Amino acid sequence: MNMESFLCEESSTCKSFQSAICLHCNRRLCVLHITEHSQLNLDNHQQITKEAEEIVQHINNEYEKTREIYQNILTTVNDWRAKQLEKIGQIYEHHLQCIESRQETVNLIHQELTDLLDREVRQPLQTMQTQHSANSGGLEQVQETIKRVQEKSKELKWNFLGPILNKQMGEPAEFQASKQVSSSSDGKTHRGRRLIGSLSSLYDINLRRFRSYKRLVELFGITTNIEQNKIDLDDYIKGQEGSLPLPNVVASYIAAWYRNSNVNEKNIILKEYMSTIMKHISHDPNDYTVLIGIHAFFYNERIEGNKRELMTFILQYFVDSKCLNRNQIFYWYHNKNEYSYKGFDGAKQMTAPFIKSLWAPKTETAAQATPMQQSVDEHQEQTCE
Repeated sequence: MNMESFLCEESSTCKSFQSAICLHCNRRLCVLHITEHSQLNLDNHQQITKEAEEIVQHINNEYEKTREIYQNILTTVNDWRAKQLEKIGQIYEHHLQCIESRQETVNLIHQELTDLLDREVRQPLQTMQTQHSANSGGLEQVQETIKRVQEKSKELKWNFLGPILNKQMGEPAEFQASKQVSSSSDGKTHRGRRLIGSLSSLYDINLRRFRSYKRLVELFGITTNIEQNKIDLDDYIKGQEGSLPLPNVVASYIAAWYRNSNVNEKNIILKEYMSTIMKHISHDPNDYTVLIGIHAFFYNERIEGNKRELMTFILQYFVDSKCLNRNQIFYWYHNKNEYSYKGFDGAKQMTAPFIKSLWAPKTETAAQATPMQQSVDEHQEQTCE
């Protein structure tokens, strides 16, 4: 029997006899080398254990990073969603206000035409029938009124498309349409409306240009022989041949009222000459000419006392007189990006109480009424004190 076949297989130099089969290398080794190989196994086990812990820590760290990225992305997406919803809400509010403003205009035109027909057509015809007599002059006047009503009735329609978005700009179609020049019902464009009669032109507004005119203030300030003075006012405005912007007329009207210290005369100015303003305005919800005239008055006039209270009163008076509508003011107030002209911020601050009053519950008694709900006389008495 060859004794070398029983020697340790670790190396050719080891002359010790085999003791066991090594589980590390699967060779027959002596006791010494079995012990050494066992230590190697322990060392390898520790190294592998360390590597395993390191990889666990690594994947946990990477996972935490993904969680942070996930949270950041989720926050970004939610912020984007909120902004888009806000934008959609703003576009919706714009469409809604345009629709309501247009319908309000149609309602006003309908009421105006109905009243005109009752007053100048039906009643005269009924009188003629009752009296069993008719004269050519009366019939001609009735026919003339009917023609005027027929012409005016052309405005009883919707002249824009409603909530349709511009596909390229993402803007409501009304935004695009409103950039066109506003025209009067007879097709003749007034220079005053051309200056500020569109949304886009509000960027270029310079309120200094719309100061009150001395001559207009004088005419609006006359409180005797009112009817003749109204004719003089109309003649003066027509004599400017379209070179007199409507905001200057509005600012002059308010200035004449504000500068007068007599309560009764202030009351006459405010009530009697509003009809002059009404002759020259459009009922286009996108025409902010009158509102700019009011802002120009506050921007250029030296005002003592509470400007916010004065602004609230003036806005409410113009709204009550159907010269402005609440939706116009509300939309202007909440869209600085579209109407960012010098003086906008100041006008917005003065308008804030009026905007708040739109949402206030209307349950107060007469004794609790705010200045904008008081009579013209009461407010003027406060202004003069």
